[in-house]
Amino acid sequence: MEVLSHRGIEWLEHYSAIDLLHNEFGLEVCGIKEKENGTAILRILKNAFSEWPCTEMYYRDYERDRGWKVIICKRRIEGGNWKSA
Repeated sequence: MEVLSHRGIEWLEHYSAIDLLHNEFGLEVCGIKEKENGTAILRILKNAFSEWPCTEMYYRDYERDRGWKVIICKRRIEGGNWKSA
């Protein structure tokens, strides 16, 4: 949260949750309202965790944390639409 906050991305204003991905050794930022904020969050996380090669960003119109979701991790999740960082 701190790395995002230092760049003007604030919890509950720009996203609703950050969850750890234990099996994939990564994290996801959920409930991002604006696509532009999702893109900015992805860029920030790529810089902060440059050794984590797997990234994904997509929109969820269901679930508790509705909106864009950004994922960055060391290991790919089965069935994802992954891109190299």
